[in-house]
This record gives sequence, C-alpha cells and structure tokens, in this order.
Amino acid sequence: SIITVIDEKSVVLARYPNDQGLVGKSLPDSELLRAVRNTRKEAVVEAVGFDGTPRLYGISLLYVESDAIRAHVVVGVPADAAYAPVNALIRRNIAIVVFFGALLIATAWWGSGFTVMGHWHNLMASIRRLKAGDFSARVMVPPGDNEFSHVAKTFNDMAMSLEKRAREVEQHLTKIARLNRMYEILSAVNSAILRIRDKTELRQEVCRIAVELGRFPLVWMGEVSDQVMLSDRSGGCWTRVD
Repeated sequence: SIITVIDEKSVVLARYPNDQGLVGKSLPDSELLRAVRNTRKEAVVEAVGFDGTPRLYGISLLYVESDAIRAHVVVGVPADAAYAPVNALIRRNIAIVVFFGALLIATAWWGSGFTVMGHWHNLMASIRRLKAGDFSARVMVPPGDNEFSHVAKTFNDMAMSLEKRAREVEQHLTKIARLNRMYEILSAVNSAILRIRDKTELRQEVCRIAVELGRFPLVWMGEVSDQVMLSDRSGGCWTRVD
C-alpha cells in the first residue's frame, strides 16, 4: 500500500514509502495520473500505479491555503488484497450452490415420478435465483420426513443465512457512507472557518455545506446570546432544490 500527494502540476510533494525517489519529480502521463487530474472532489479507480503495480486507488482533492493551490492525495491498496474478501465470499457461495446442485441431481436420479421431478425443477429454479443474487429465493418443503424435504429445509436455511448476511453488509455500507458524509461536512466547515471572516457569510456557507454535502433537506442555524438562550436573529437557512 502507498500514499502519494501530487500537486496540480503533477509534481510529487510527498510519498510513502518513497522507494523510487519520486518526491520532487514530475510524473509522466499515465492512466492513474489522468484519473487524478479528472477528480474534482474524490474518486475510487482501479489502475496500474506509477511503479507498475495494479492497485485500487482512492483519490481525494486537498485544498492548500486557498482554492488556487490544489493537491491530490492518492492512497493505493493492492488489488488482490482489496478484492480478497469478496472473492472468498463468491467462491464459498459458488461451492455451496454446486454442492446443493449435485445433491439435488442425486436426489432426482434416485427418485421417480411426477412429484419428485416437480420438486426438482422448483429447487433448480431457486438455485438459479440464488446464484443470480436473489437471496429471497426459497423452496417449498414437501411433506414427510424424506431426503428431499431435508434438502429443501437445508437450502432454505442457507438462503436465509445469505439474505441476513447481505442485509448486514448493506446496513454496514450505508453506515460507512453516512459517516463519510459527516466527515466531509466537518472538513468543509473547518475549511470555511479558516477562509471566511464575515459571520453572516460563514453561517450561510455552513448551511450550504450541510445541505449539499450532507444531503439534508433543510438546515437552519440560530445564534446563542448572553441575554436569551436563542435569539430571534436569523442565523442562516439553506434548502435543497432537487
């Protein structure tokens, strides 16, 4: 993994680890450098790095003292390491689907008659749905205590487990996205405090940042005074228009 700071002239300001001595040098044109130049705020790309290693890169725009001086922070993680958990989950899910598919084939082979074939087609359809990412797929459990009912119950238990895991992953990603927005708001507000001296303009800018970056439908700011807990002076208001 590497971290690099590049200014708007493609000169490396800092790099860790600086194993190639790139600090202070202008980088040649490359796929990654073009992605950095095209990034206005932040982006995630997969590209070959300046050292020839494929990585997953996170790019973020960094303002230095004023909007006129800009730099980009580029953090790269080896692609194999970034995708390893996802690939392991995919391999496990494929192995489970193949196992139950083979078990179903064996059950259909041993069984006979219209009822067995009907359960077989139903189970195969559910396996295809599960393989396509539809974790709500379930199989009707036939009556009786037989091999096919055990297979159907096991399949349903597996599908429920995968659906629960998918919901947990989605909730986790939603939480991460919300925390990232909050961090972006705090960073932008800190930047506004450093460069804006007028109180009214600062309040309006803080409200704008909270709406546009935080995606809040309405933001209002009040001012606390020594005489009353909340004065009737308007502190700033900003609403979304989309």
